[in-house]
Amino acid sequence: MAELPLKLRDLLGYRRKNTIHFSDFIRNLLDEPATHLQTSSSIISAAIKYFGHEIVIRSGEPVISYNVFRDPFNNGINAVFGQEFCIKQVLDIIESADKEVGPNRGIVLVGPPASGKTNVVDLIIRALEEFTKQVSVRLYTFFFRLENEDGSRCVEVRSSFHHNPLLLFPTLMQKADGSLSRPRQE
Repeated sequence: MAELPLKLRDLLGYRRKNTIHFSDFIRNLLDEPATHLQTSSSIISAAIKYFGHEIVIRSGEPVISYNVFRDPFNNGINAVFGQEFCIKQVLDIIESADKEVGPNRGIVLVGPPASGKTNVVDLIIRALEEFTKQVSVRLYTFFFRLENEDGSRCVEVRSSFHHNPLLLFPTLMQKADGSLSRPRQE
């Protein structure tokens, strides 16, 4: 009995969805900007806000308490209480990354044991899973495809971070009349 050839891509679950040329991406972007301007940070922020919020009083100050951190997915088993100020800081960092304000940085959650760090991350992940099931979300990335002249060899160079193709646009650009433009923000 002959063995079937091993299909490594199938084994690893690799699949490339909807590969399009950059010019097609630009055309689609101009037709439907809202669906193409989503970044991973904007989707994380939208997923957290999707489940709603309440205003609560902590230390005599009103603060936003996002419902997702009450663990609506498991009836509150992994709920995070009393960390609204910390969660607000995390959300501010996520939103600043989306707006390209401030330094590019990761988020390190630091605190004593059992303060809810892991639960915060787990609930954000769960919110993303549920949000993307209910709302149509598209994320785009890019790669460079290099071929030799006769087309016999091809190399694809990919970013390990799966950056959005909008990063290929400069942050500051000079127009023909000499004025400056910020294409990513316009």
